[in-house]
Amino acid sequence: MKNRRVALIFGGLLVASSAASAQDSTAEIARRDLIHRAEQANTAGNHADALALGLQAGGIRMTPSLRLMIGQQHRALGHLIDALFQATECAREAEGDATLHHRARAIEMCRGLAAQIEPSLGRLSIQVSPQAAPGLQVHIGDAEFSRALLGVAAPTLPGHLSVRIAATGFVTETRSVDLVAGHSETLSVQLMPTPAPSPVIPVPVAAPVVTAIVDPPPPVAAPVARVSTAPSGTHRALGWTALATGVAGLGLGLGGIVYRGAGADGYNGSPACPGRNYGGVQPGECQTLLDQISTGSTMQWAGLIGGAALTVT
Repeated sequence: MKNRRVALIFGGLLVASSAASAQDSTAEIARRDLIHRAEQANTAGNHADALALGLQAGGIRMTPSLRLMIGQQHRALGHLIDALFQATECAREAEGDATLHHRARAIEMCRGLAAQIEPSLGRLSIQVSPQAAPGLQVHIGDAEFSRALLGVAAPTLPGHLSVRIAATGFVTETRSVDLVAGHSETLSVQLMPTPAPSPVIPVPVAAPVVTAIVDPPPPVAAPVARVSTAPSGTHRALGWTALATGVAGLGLGLGGIVYRGAGADGYNGSPACPGRNYGGVQPGECQTLLDQISTGSTMQWAGLIGGAALTVT
């Protein structure tokens, strides 16, 4: 019954308003039909269809009474900000049109709708410094807040609001506001410049250390002790034999040095060989040279030490 009574009230306003400036045209006929269908949808409680039909009619020609109907549908659907806008525009347009039929009644109804909506909303004033920051953007939740409303107590749906302020060259700020219906809140934000990045100091990279294989110095033979006692014939023969064997051992040791040195030179000179400290598998050619170095070392030490000992003997 209440919806029907409201429909009759603003329906009468619509008819009177349209009659004052009625035109015998296809557009005006279509507009009247849309308004009639919107009244029927409103009476049936189908506010979404009534709103869509009312907006279509307003696209042809908008009047204060049509704005009132559109605002009522927004309010019924919970679109309080849109409903308040239509109600205030309805009152403003009716006040500015002295020729409007039932003008006083239209102004009263539009103001009444706005007064009914206001207590369900809060007012939020966002103040940003510097307000002229380049690329300044303000968001309440996912919705962008118009820069033109900065510093204005704008009607806002109440609740827990997340406000994000971003600007080029400034640190992004995020604040929370708990807005209560019928109350006003002011949020002041001082943007801070983005700190300059710290200079990057290059770290010197040490050159890789290449370990080369170096031949060790030859061992020094122990001095030969002189025997003051004259040897016998058997001792003399054994001595000459030991001396000859010792000389041969020294020759083997010297040959081992030469053999080992050739292997070391070949290993160090080959770009394919990674060095003795290399922890992986040696290439085949390098492993052969390493084996030669090992064999030469064995010959060197065995020959020199054995030869020196026999020579001393």
